[in-house]
Amino acid sequence: MRLKLGLWTGLFAIVGMIGCSKQQIVVSFVAEGIHADSIYLMMANQKVSVKYDTVRVVQLVLEHGEAGYAQLVFGQNRKLLYLEPGKELKVSYTRIQGGRKLSYGFEGDLVAENSWLDTYSRMPSIDFKHAPTSADAVAVILDSIRVRMQRVEAQGFNPAFCILENKRETVATLRSCRAYSRWDEKLYPLLREYVQCMPELFLCDEYRKFVIESLGALAFEKYPDMQAYEHFAFQLEYIAQNIRTSALQSYFAAEVATSCMGLTGARYITQLMETARPLVVEDADKKQMEEDYRKWVRVAPGSLVDDYVFKDLNDKEIRLSDFRGKYIFIDCWATWCGPCRRQVEPLRKLEKYAGRNIVFMGVSSDADRAEWKEFVKKHDLPGLHVNIPADSPFYAHFAVSGIPRFIVLAPDGTVCDAMFPRPSDLKCMEMLDKLLN
Repeated sequence: MRLKLGLWTGLFAIVGMIGCSKQQIVVSFVAEGIHADSIYLMMANQKVSVKYDTVRVVQLVLEHGEAGYAQLVFGQNRKLLYLEPGKELKVSYTRIQGGRKLSYGFEGDLVAENSWLDTYSRMPSIDFKHAPTSADAVAVILDSIRVRMQRVEAQGFNPAFCILENKRETVATLRSCRAYSRWDEKLYPLLREYVQCMPELFLCDEYRKFVIESLGALAFEKYPDMQAYEHFAFQLEYIAQNIRTSALQSYFAAEVATSCMGLTGARYITQLMETARPLVVEDADKKQMEEDYRKWVRVAPGSLVDDYVFKDLNDKEIRLSDFRGKYIFIDCWATWCGPCRRQVEPLRKLEKYAGRNIVFMGVSSDADRAEWKEFVKKHDLPGLHVNIPADSPFYAHFAVSGIPRFIVLAPDGTVCDAMFPRPSDLKCMEMLDKLLN
């Protein structure tokens, strides 16, 4: 999940949950062996950065800080901190065990709170083996939340930190819901109760992940087809109604829009953007979403495709235009790809469409053409098979970042669907039936 530095300008207007002191918050930072141009410190109402110098300790000062969570960002590393006005904290960072593990140290004020966050940066998952029903699972989850709250209270932290940490640990615990295998209607109300607008938790990975995962789960309750537009439209509507702080609304709506494009390509791109754009108001969110939009809109249904050239098993050139007048079902794959191999048998079932107005073309990105040819012949793979380099403009045009990937072109040479369901998905045959009947 991305967390964009530019996003925080939109949070400046958010009133902190606790306190209104105008005292400074000072964080000192020292580390060894890192490569970072700058060090950032972000809280709900401001962001400060300094150039990093490995020779000295850097100091980051928030002029009008309020008690709450903050994130310290350096290089590829992010560290959740708890800070309060008028208090100073020194954070040290080292790599141990040959650089494989990070170690943080704290000095000054709020050492106990930040050591706690360091220890419990990741919540343990819940074991549901003794929860045969969803009612039992709810009881286990609520009991785990209660125990964790009691554990926080027992540490003697100040009340402000306890309130925040109880919220953070609650949403982190609720993320375990996704591991329960017997979901039914009893679990959804539990999620709905906590999928709220909580700007005080927005810097916490657990909160952002919980909201994204829960939006998907709540949409699945009403629209189980995760490739249907309604599945994503529901999430955007839920965000609009329940996440009312604009910066949070913008972030989560952009995440949903990006997820929709990643799963369905450009199938719903026009109506998706019409719904998402009014919600996505932060510059960084808009930039990311619009980049994804530009990537996919060029392969929207009805878009014309260049006449790409491939080479078949006999090294003969094959062009897309050779099949004008027919649908082309394209399977982007490679011999080394395990998930691609698992689609071989489902692909064989599509042979029932033989003789219809469709061509099945396997487009391999294997660098070793001899190995590819041997694999195709050994396994007697159905359809026409061609090969093209992995860095071909064809892959770039269709935004193929992972395989297997399935694309269907229309008889007139335009895009029919740039993210067609896999043959192992029942929707694949359903959609082919609609096209060919």
